[in-house]
Amino acid sequence: MKLDTATESLISLALEEDVGAGDLTALYFVPEAARSSARVVAREPGVAAGLAVAARVYEKLDPRVSVRALLADGDAFEKRGALMGIA
Repeated sequence: MKLDTATESLISLALEEDVGAGDLTALYFVPEAARSSARVVAREPGVAAGLAVAARVYEKLDPRVSVRALLADGDAFEKRGALMGIA
């Protein structure tokens, strides 16, 4: 997913500051071929916002990742409701 230039730049700067050269623990202890999947689940009821930005962060971390937003911005969700799927 492609976002506007300012948002893309902000995501890149944030990842550079936070991740830098990578997660050393993962680099040394997790085999490169290892794969996983996850769901982002709400702790409390709310209204979805920013899922496209969250998806882009995952995509920039690893282009092989598949992210699926399960809600659109503005959709209401309940406690323990699934917001995103990541594989």
